[in-house]
Formats: sequence, structure tokens, C-alpha cells
Amino acid sequence: MIPLDEVKLVGVCVNAPGVGAVTADSAPTYKVFEETTDTEILSGSMTERTGETGKYRAQYTVSAANGFEVGKFYQETVEAIVDAVTYIKTTTVFRVVAAEAVAGFPKGDAQYVGGTTQTGGDLATLITAVDDFVDTEVAATLAAVDTEMAAVKAKTDQLTFTVANKVDGNVGAVNGSTTGVDKLSAHLPSVLILVVGSGSTTTAVKFSTVNGAGPSAVDDFYNGAVIVFTSGALAGQRTSITDYVGSTTTATVVATTSAPANAVTGVIV
Repeated sequence: MIPLDEVKLVGVCVNAPGVGAVTADSAPTYKVFEETTDTEILSGSMTERTGETGKYRAQYTVSAANGFEVGKFYQETVEAIVDAVTYIKTTTVFRVVAAEAVAGFPKGDAQYVGGTTQTGGDLATLITAVDDFVDTEVAATLAAVDTEMAAVKAKTDQLTFTVANKVDGNVGAVNGSTTGVDKLSAHLPSVLILVVGSGSTTTAVKFSTVNGAGPSAVDDFYNGAVIVFTSGALAGQRTSITDYVGSTTTATVVATTSAPANAVTGVIV
């Protein structure tokens, strides 16, 4: 298909049997015929491309002024004479379509939708209906999202952060039992956070801090308690305190598999 007012290129290669590409005896000519009309509506001579033996070109404008009409078919032929013998070839058959508003973008004509004949007004109405539907659905979706986000925000606004990036929590039940929470709350004060100091061995653990403060200076204060290490190579291992010296803040313990490193943590229960 060729859009009206488009420049049409004609190209042909002239060859002689057993020889190949040759220059024709004279410049080849082209003719354009409209459907069943036997008289050409357009004709012209072709030019051999520079340095390209046997390759000829020409061009014409597919315009109303040259006799072309939208919707009709046209046959393009080329005639060349080689060694006094005339050769004729149909180079192409094409149909003329409406001129392009923008070069390279043919106009569209939607005559049918779902197999039903449409007019321009029908299609415009359909597009408007689709546009209205999409606008309505998008608006409803955004409204629903706003409602849900407002509900989420109302909940998150109730959160407090005493320590940055850590949400303050208030446990209401353990495994569905509020009694369990009371028991947990009662036991928490007896769980002490330990930071181990330097110089510890497998049987003597030097206390650096307990619950963020200095360890007790009272002898035997932690006797009978259990240390559970929560970091370092001993993480998860536990040992019992058999003696404690307040002046050195050192506990004698049942031997561990290795000496706890400085600054590792644990709990005393």
C-alpha cells in the first residue's frame, strides 16, 4: 500500500543471459496502469546508478495530479532493451491509501468493532464510555486505598519508641493466657543482664556490668544463680555460679568449654 502524495521509488536490475549485469541499449522506461485500464496513467525514463552497471532507478509522486486515486490498485512495469531484445517486467502492484498526516504513520479507519459496523460517532462514544469507566474505577480504588491507609496510620500512630527503631511493647497475653503475662512480669526483675569483663577463664567469670551498672560488691551475692551466655563463642551455653567475690566482681563457675571473651553478654537467672 502506498499513501497518496508519497514519492514512489522504481528500481530494476538489467541482466543479459550468460553475461549478467549489463547497461541497456537505451534508458529503460517505466509505466503505471490503473486496474483494468490498458493505457498507462504515468510513464518515464530511468537512470543508471553511478558506478553500478545495470542498476536503474526512477521515482514519481503518487498524487491525484498524476491520476492516482485512494482505494484503487496499480500495476508498475519496466521495459528494457538489451542487444535489440525488449524485456518487460512487472516490478510491483500496489494499492493507494489515504495520505499520512505524519510521514511513516498511516491513518487508521476503524470501520468494525466486534464485527459490527461503526461510524466515527460510535467509536467516539465507545472511547468516552471506556474513559469514564476507567476514571470511576480508579477513583474508587484510590478512595479505598486512602481509607485503608488511614486505618493503618491510626494504629501506627499509637506506637511509641523509647529507643530509636525499637517499638515499645506491652504484652497482653502469652499463648492466649493473661495469667502467663503476670507470671512473666513477676519473673523479669530476677533476670539480670550481664556483660563479661576481661580476664575471664573457663572457671572464673569476671563481671563488667550487671543491668548496665556495676556488679554487686557483696560476697556470695550471685551464688546459686545460672549464667546463660547470649553472644560470642559460648552463646547458648549455661553454667552455675558456685562462689562470688564482691571485691573482684568475679564468679567461680562450673567449667565452660572455653573462656568467655571480653564484652560478651549473658543473663543471670
